[in-house]
Amino acid sequence: MSKDIVSKFGGSSVANAEQIRKVFNIVKSDSDRKYVVVSAPGKGKGDAEKMTDHLLNIGTAGKHFRSAKKDIAVQDSIDAVVAKFSGIISDLGVDADDILADLKRDLQSGLPMKKRVDFLASRGEHFNARIIARFFSKEGLKSEVKLPEDIGMMGTPDFGNASVLPASYKKMKQLCSEDVVCVVPGFYGITEEGDVAVFSRGGSDLTGGELAYAVGAGLYENWTDTDGIYQVDPRIISDSKVIPRLTYKEIRLLSSKGFNVFHFDAMLKCKKKSIPINIRNTNNPSAEGTLIVAERVPGETVVGIARRDDIAYLY
Repeated sequence: MSKDIVSKFGGSSVANAEQIRKVFNIVKSDSDRKYVVVSAPGKGKGDAEKMTDHLLNIGTAGKHFRSAKKDIAVQDSIDAVVAKFSGIISDLGVDADDILADLKRDLQSGLPMKKRVDFLASRGEHFNARIIARFFSKEGLKSEVKLPEDIGMMGTPDFGNASVLPASYKKMKQLCSEDVVCVVPGFYGITEEGDVAVFSRGGSDLTGGELAYAVGAGLYENWTDTDGIYQVDPRIISDSKVIPRLTYKEIRLLSSKGFNVFHFDAMLKCKKKSIPINIRNTNNPSAEGTLIVAERVPGETVVGIARRDDIAYLY
């Protein structure tokens, strides 16, 4: 296992230029952060809908929002996506006319419906990674965007719910050189036929976990907008504290009872190599977060109690 860190940043962490600058400072602060996995831009104050929902609306010719009884036309979604990325590019001061041209071309994709939906759904991560890598380099942090099609992240042709093929790991292991930060878009892989196939929603977590496994990372960081996993929902108990340490087994138990931390499958590959997972807050990087590890420190007694729907578990 290496000392390299895989750092995944969720949608709220890369929602706009201000957040992306925070990501840059976090990555720059530790030279071991060699692999950066990014989501599509999250929903900001001025956004009525999420980026991925707009992209799904384009891919389904408007059915995505109609099924939710929302009157948002395909062209409205196209305009929203272009405006979002144009604003990020402008605010970051990045020269990215070529990226915007590619975006506009991709949004007019003529692929068959089955393939078009996944292709368009992946464009949020795809273009955000390209913009972020270019911004990092502009700011003096040598970076390269590494797309799934470049690094051999092969996925099954289960459109909308793809899985990473085992043959991918050997290819991804050779991903990064010593002096470059690799920026990888989350959420999608490439089938053996060359088509884009996305993972289930939240799949950027899965990309990060699979990448950490492939490169034998020493740590997988999952950066979000919370200080870690709380003892209880802080929206209910305002002074709830962050749990500093949990095991894979405990997370699995919590997840099976509806406790939504992050994409559960993202943990499975890390568990195989006992790669610790650190859940941290992009907006409060000084907080240590929650560390998910293989086993607990000897000597601990009662660890915790979780309850849902009149069932309590004592471990």
